[in-house]
Amino acid sequence: MDIDDPRVITEEPKAWTFRDYNVIYDKLLIREFVKQQKKASRIFITGEVSMDYIGDEATRALLDSNALNYDFDPAMEPLFIETKNTVRMLRFDPKMVWREVQPDTFAMLANEEFERLGLDMDANGMDYFDFYESMIDCIKKEKGEFAVPHINSSCNFETINSAVYLTCLLLFGKPGFMGVHAAEHFANPETAINLMTTDFWELTEPAREKLAELKTKYGSLRALTGPEMVFAISLFEKV
Repeated sequence: MDIDDPRVITEEPKAWTFRDYNVIYDKLLIREFVKQQKKASRIFITGEVSMDYIGDEATRALLDSNALNYDFDPAMEPLFIETKNTVRMLRFDPKMVWREVQPDTFAMLANEEFERLGLDMDANGMDYFDFYESMIDCIKKEKGEFAVPHINSSCNFETINSAVYLTCLLLFGKPGFMGVHAAEHFANPETAINLMTTDFWELTEPAREKLAELKTKYGSLRALTGPEMVFAISLFEKV
């Protein structure tokens, strides 16, 4: 294995929702938002949130706050940006951001996100500095190590895509299917609906053997590899 391959894990892996390290000035902004804008503060759980979910007022509050960054010399890059359907934090390191949110407020916001996704989970059961990694850990503990989503023949492309993305997380612990960031994927309202309604089944023994081979060969790589994606997709080809 080439140690210079950027996919090789040579340090502690970053959170699935990590985008960039926050700066000290972000802390002040986060603290003020948590005090005054509870709906907008939902973004501090995962770093990205649907504009339809938080509403126009909270969306505008986040984007307008970028003006504060121009008061510094030199001016800082904005913290929040608007995408087609979401507001996204350009700098989001949950290890830093979460510490700026009071524990009771954090639990409330995280539990609201669990509820949005239709999951019977609690913030107190989160074992990782990453919301979705904690979510996957909880699902695996409940459904089993080899659990994957079950879909039927009437499912549309979006549902199948969501099932494959979730499968890559459950089996390989790797986000980024089709180059989509975890926070972007789960902020999608349709993804939330799919997760609410999904059932699970367990891999067959031959599939488990193939999974073990893939983990042995590619488990040390950060990025989701082609063979891993092909395997995940193959589980739904006959649906």
